[in-house]
Amino acid sequence: MVGTSGFVLIECRNTIAIVTAIIGAWRAGLPVLLTKADDAVASKRLIESYHPAWLVSDSGTGVVLSRATEGPADVHPELALLLSTSGSTGATKLVRLSARNVDANARSIVEYLAIQSTDRAITSLPPHYSYGLSVLNSHLAAGAALVLTDASAIDPEFRRLCEVATVTSIAGVPYTYELLERSGFMEWAPASLQTMTQAGGRLPADTAARFGAWMAARGGRLFVMYGQTEATARMAFVDPDVLLTKPGIIGRPIPGGSFSLVDDDGKPVTQPDCEGELVYRGPNVMMGYAERAVDLARGSELTELRTGDLAMVDADGDYRLVGRKQRFVKPFGLRVSLDAVEEHLAAEGITAMATGDDSLIAVAVRGDVAPDSVRHRLSLWLKLPEAIFDVVTVNDFPLLANGKRDYRSLLSDGKSRQVASGATGPFSFLELFRASFPRKNVSIKDSFVSLAGDSLNYVLIASEIEDRLGALPDGWEELSIAELDARAGKMGARKAGWLTRVDSEIALRAAAISAVVINHASDWPVGGGVDALFMLVGYNLARFHYGAFTGGQFWSVLGRFVPRILIPYYLLMLAYAMAGRPIAVESWFLVSNVTGRFGNLLEPYWFIEAFFQCLLILAFIGSFAPMRRWAAAASYSFAIGLLGATLILKTTLPFFFDETQLWGRSPDQVFVLVALGWGMCVAHTFTQRAVLMAVALLFALAQWSSLTADFRPFVGSDLRGVWILLAAMLLLYVRRIMVLSWLRHMLVALSAASFSVYLLHNIVIYLLNSALPGIPPAVVIVMAIGAGMAVHFVLPKLWRGSRRLRQSSNGAASA
Repeated sequence: MVGTSGFVLIECRNTIAIVTAIIGAWRAGLPVLLTKADDAVASKRLIESYHPAWLVSDSGTGVVLSRATEGPADVHPELALLLSTSGSTGATKLVRLSARNVDANARSIVEYLAIQSTDRAITSLPPHYSYGLSVLNSHLAAGAALVLTDASAIDPEFRRLCEVATVTSIAGVPYTYELLERSGFMEWAPASLQTMTQAGGRLPADTAARFGAWMAARGGRLFVMYGQTEATARMAFVDPDVLLTKPGIIGRPIPGGSFSLVDDDGKPVTQPDCEGELVYRGPNVMMGYAERAVDLARGSELTELRTGDLAMVDADGDYRLVGRKQRFVKPFGLRVSLDAVEEHLAAEGITAMATGDDSLIAVAVRGDVAPDSVRHRLSLWLKLPEAIFDVVTVNDFPLLANGKRDYRSLLSDGKSRQVASGATGPFSFLELFRASFPRKNVSIKDSFVSLAGDSLNYVLIASEIEDRLGALPDGWEELSIAELDARAGKMGARKAGWLTRVDSEIALRAAAISAVVINHASDWPVGGGVDALFMLVGYNLARFHYGAFTGGQFWSVLGRFVPRILIPYYLLMLAYAMAGRPIAVESWFLVSNVTGRFGNLLEPYWFIEAFFQCLLILAFIGSFAPMRRWAAAASYSFAIGLLGATLILKTTLPFFFDETQLWGRSPDQVFVLVALGWGMCVAHTFTQRAVLMAVALLFALAQWSSLTADFRPFVGSDLRGVWILLAAMLLLYVRRIMVLSWLRHMLVALSAASFSVYLLHNIVIYLLNSALPGIPPAVVIVMAIGAGMAVHFVLPKLWRGSRRLRQSSNGAASA
């Protein structure tokens, strides 16, 4: 029995410390209220509304227990668990669950999943989410093991844990399965995998069929499940044998539970294939809701759960959802009551009609009311981006023939206006992504990774997100545009100040490209920036394209290199040839860096050729399934193997082939830096980072030793070792650096324009020195960098402006 001495608010992370705190509180007879970590506003609101006695959080080094309040006046002795309904309208509403609810649901899940004590489940689902908690409780009830991680399914760390822990089960929501497919999961999945489970929304039928057939072929099982927090977690599951023959069903009730259907009048619907509201009964049905502290003393008030979902049952007894009865939508996963929207506006003196779906809330208002004002009020109240709202003023609301409001036509009109506008509002990141990926059909479901973003468009997107959100979220590359918009709706833009933070990778790129320009425009001793650029190449290839590599799709990355890099380079060579300058055939075939190209304006562009050759090497390695499986299962081990192999080539080939005249520009000499950067991206532990830092130090020592000794594998330069160490320290240990605000803007702009600066700087240097002999190097450097930045930022705007002008001209002509 649970005691009456208050309860514990636990700010949840996916850590052993937090799991221990939850179990410890239960064993001490204290109910727990689980909420998300790092959300001080939510925790404060919960404390003010419900008065928990204790607050538990994870500091990273252990659990921190502190006194929160004196506790509520009374807590019912059966209460064990409080979970949020994810509501965003009005005060926080909690689901009250008893120890019996939790225990019954856990044991039911153990039964139908046949969880054994030898099972090992991996989950990145947080404990404050009912599905995540059910994975935890069911496996602990069976005496099984859990692998807890915050890594997403596309993260190399997730793949590493699957292999190292020999996991037998993976739990995920629909987006998890999308990420697994993107990462080439079916090729790298551990041999130990026996069970996959899915809940948290409807899994597309084709995705369920693919994973179901694949699991069946390897002797495993995929369980598609249905549930609600109000039923502790699970209410139904689909038998894996039925999944492939009946796509889209939610299956049958879990052991101990039962379903029925009722019509609008509450009468039973007993005929097969007839629609009705789905009603669930079972020992896992909640005690009831809580909206304030005094509700915690109430006992169990429900014997059945009206789910609000419309469903049908077939002749075999399998249920299928056909829609929602209750008027609520869930944009960005936040439940919004459409009735509450109308009531909220009515309280402000605005007569409104609201409808919507998970991507748009359409609102019609009567009277002299500015739509922008209503949109702004709703955005502030619901903490959603303004782009999600379509607001129009009307004289009369649209009505059906029977006189009822025509919500369907209002939503349809709103959808049409959304499509016609081609945008989702001032706070949406959609236009930013569309501008950065002009050749792709970008939607709010896309992410930087799904769009195959790279280091060339990373800088501006990352800096814009950081400006809007105040900080770059961890793993932002995998967040959908909708998820970024949701965060932007809850947070203000970066506040101006003297000091601010900038991504160290951005600062390193800006510094390295500046060093390249300085090195070519003067005799100042700054050589070595190109080494940092090659390390960044490897770092970003692993960061943005690891899933493509392990999924056997790295050739597509190589394909994107052609329009982004090679076409501008070939245009430059063509202009050079038209000016009457001879170009060796090796340059056209991108191999002059291994034959030697000296004494002309094209010499500095050996970097592009070496870059292309490194991509070819990686694509070739990724063509072999064993290599892909190795990379997927053990990302760090693969990186060390790649680094070791390239280091052997770097140190041995110069003793068999005289490469002195190539100045370390051949692929066998530079690919080791790419491999080093690749490893730095997948290094997560202290030991892994220390090993790579030691390798970087050895590289630097070798560079310095080559200045005084004839050590053929390394080409000496005063600062090359310094650049390697600087790059390693930043990429391994320093995520952000503090700089002056005005300097951050310069670093971001220069980093974003780095390729244009690289492509044009040598031409500008040549023209200035030819036209103005004796011009100070500092002036040449500034103008060379400025020219590249101007081309990068001005030309795209001119192109977009001319395209809009052509479109408007064509429209006028057709009219």
